[in-house]
Amino acid sequence: MISKLAIGTWLIGEDKSKEKEEIETINYAIDNGIKIIDTAEMYGKGKAEKLLGRIIENKNREDLYLISKIYPHNAHTKEQIKKSLFQSLDNLKTSYLDLYLLHWIENDTNLHLVVETFEELKKEGYLKNWGVSNFDVSDLERLYQIPNGKNCHTNQILYHIGQRGIEYDLIPYAKDNNLHLMFYSVLGHSKAYRDEIINSPAIIKISSKHHMTPYQVMLLFSLEKEGTSIIKASSIKHIKELIEVTRLHLDKDDLEQIDKVFKKPLNKVPLQMI
Repeated sequence: MISKLAIGTWLIGEDKSKEKEEIETINYAIDNGIKIIDTAEMYGKGKAEKLLGRIIENKNREDLYLISKIYPHNAHTKEQIKKSLFQSLDNLKTSYLDLYLLHWIENDTNLHLVVETFEELKKEGYLKNWGVSNFDVSDLERLYQIPNGKNCHTNQILYHIGQRGIEYDLIPYAKDNNLHLMFYSVLGHSKAYRDEIINSPAIIKISSKHHMTPYQVMLLFSLEKEGTSIIKASSIKHIKELIEVTRLHLDKDDLEQIDKVFKKPLNKVPLQMI
């Protein structure tokens, strides 16, 4: 099992013409060691979960680590939370999730209620663990003041070479509190960001030096951190390229070159999310 990589399913299951290739790609990833699969009720309004359910129904469930997420507006009552979870379980054709995340926090989010309900669902066997997504340090500090808030297993956040704000305080805070991090959009969260990064002379130089693609360099950069990087691959060719990264490394000089162009934050940066 490649524990540093997870399969992402955002935008999957929404276009019938792409379905065959999406199924083949996810199957290839699972069969080649990526057993962590990330989805959400938001993705395609359940279509991603349903497609994933069809893919995994004939696989050994115990070999997989399934993650889904709940909309904050579906987390105002225990009944809403349970309804969302049970719909996700039905879509995924499974009796439990390995990890269930609150997708983001809103001003009216009742964290006491969310934690209490997640803990109940965990005791009832529907969840192995629960966590959050898009939580900044101040959000985590608020969470940790709640009874059982420290049982939060994971925080899933945006992170890539061009967006390094979490290095200033969130990554150290997570380490101090034994909180697992998952990184999404590790290949850039917009075409503008991706183009800026992959066309950077520093990234091109590193790519050439190690006979890698710029995307492999970007993924390797996130893998240097303690956490799990989520990748969404649109083809078997692409997923092969990304899996190969787990056998590669960036050296000290590479990281220094990256730091010169895509600088570490020197002060607090507001948490970005998509």
